[in-house]
Order: sequence, then structure tokens, then C-alpha cells
Amino acid sequence: MDWEKAKKIFIYMLVVLNAVLFVLNYSVGSRYKITQKEEAAVYRVLSENGMGIYCDLIKENKPMRLLSVSAAGYEAENFRKMFFGENENVETILEFDRVILKGGGKTLEIKDNNIKLYCDGGTGEIANFGAQTAKEAAESFARQMTAEGHNESSIEKIYKDGEKYVFEFDEMFSGFKIFSNTIRIDVAQKGVVYAEASYFDVGSFYGDKQEICSCDEALLTVMYKVLEEGGSVGRYIENIEKGYDFQSAADVYDPVSIKLVPCYRIYVSGVEKPYRVNAYTNEIIEYAE
Repeated sequence: MDWEKAKKIFIYMLVVLNAVLFVLNYSVGSRYKITQKEEAAVYRVLSENGMGIYCDLIKENKPMRLLSVSAAGYEAENFRKMFFGENENVETILEFDRVILKGGGKTLEIKDNNIKLYCDGGTGEIANFGAQTAKEAAESFARQMTAEGHNESSIEKIYKDGEKYVFEFDEMFSGFKIFSNTIRIDVAQKGVVYAEASYFDVGSFYGDKQEICSCDEALLTVMYKVLEEGGSVGRYIENIEKGYDFQSAADVYDPVSIKLVPCYRIYVSGVEKPYRVNAYTNEIIEYAE
């Protein structure tokens, strides 16, 4: 056998294979990316309707799977340990749909997987109070609020409300934001004065990957919703995020398992709460928060 000739043929085959794989990867990759033409088009359409975009677009829209979560089912004792000292005198009040814990100037309301903590006296004076020291206090308190088995949450939004700073966090899972697992913490000079959180145990990805709409398509859906609600002139897109959330109100109350869908969360100036767009259907997710 002519080994030199066989070697050349083998090398040639590898070069051809690499070229084919490169073309395939480029084709698949570009298929799920917003083109410059599409990006320019969405900017133009929004502008024609009086809206601007003051943030980056999410360029990729690769197929995504469902994500299963379930009701955390934590007992009141879990939350008592989270917010009250071991020797602190805590009063427990049982109501029809919630449990209330009171002690040490704090009131904790527990309803299903949701909690609200009121601490009018604050958790402690913050020296050199400002955005940075408030952020440090919020991050520390968010770690305290992280339930066992959950990942730490990252800050997604910061804004000032009067004399206090408000911080909103989302839990992360496999690189995606879980919009159903949120934490909000209000920080004043006297420390944390209010906090709320939703807890769902994250399971695993579910089913086959399905194609999702692109970011520019979701933006147009939000634009039409804003127009429907009374006009878009002077409004602008503040931020766009991609993650997982409920499909509807019914999902929130599933006693066993909930399937979260991929969605875009889009903040619009002058609108108190973000719009959520189901990335499978490109429809606004409507449910009571």
C-alpha cells in the first residue's frame, strides 16, 4: 500500500469534513440570530410608533425546553429560623389563607410559596447610607432569604423610591433567570424595611426543545400592547431579559408540578411592571401577580 498517498487522502477527507461542519454550524447558528436588517427594522417600527430602545437586544433565539418546578411546601418554622433569632419571642397567628409571625418589631406573612416581611424599624442603621451601602445590605439580606437547595439570586433591577432603594433579584438555573423565583428588598438608612419573595423548587428541563420567537418579534408584541393600553409616544424600552415564567394563573396553583415556559421580560418606561412574552407563542402572559 502507498502509505504516503493514503495519508494525503485522509488529510484531504478531514479538511472536507471540517469545511462541511463549519458550513452546517454557521447555518444553524445564523438561523437563530437576529440579522442587522431585522434589528434595524424593529428600531424603525418602534420609532415610527413613538418608542425608543435604550438597551441591547438579545441576539440569539435558539430552541428551548420547558422547565419543571414545584411548590416548595416550606413550613412556617423554616421561615421563622430565616428571619427571627433562636431565642426571640415570636407570636404565631393562623388565618384562613396565611400564617403570620410577629416578633422583635418584624411581621412576616406566609401564604403558599410567597412571603412578605415588614420591618418598620429597620434591621440596623447603615453608615454612609447611599446606593452602594444599600446594595451591600440588600445582597446580604438576599443571601439570608435563600432557601436550602436554591441558588443565590442576582440583582436584576435597582431603583430609588423616595428615601429608600429597592432591589429586585432573580434566581438563576443553568444560566437562565427564573422569573417565578424572585426577591424584592427595600433598604432605607435604618436598614431593610421590607422584603418579599416567591419560592418554587426548580426540577429539570422537560420535553424536547421547541423554537422560540426572536427578541424583535417580542418587542413588536409589547409595542402593540402598549398602543392598546393608551399610547406609546415618549415611551422607551429600558431592558430586555430572557428566562422562564408561568404560562398562566392556573399554573401557579398546580399542586404537583408546574411547567415554566421560556419568555422575554421587557421593561417599558412609565409602566410599573414589566411585560412578559411567552417565547413559544409570542403572546403576552396575563396573570395576577
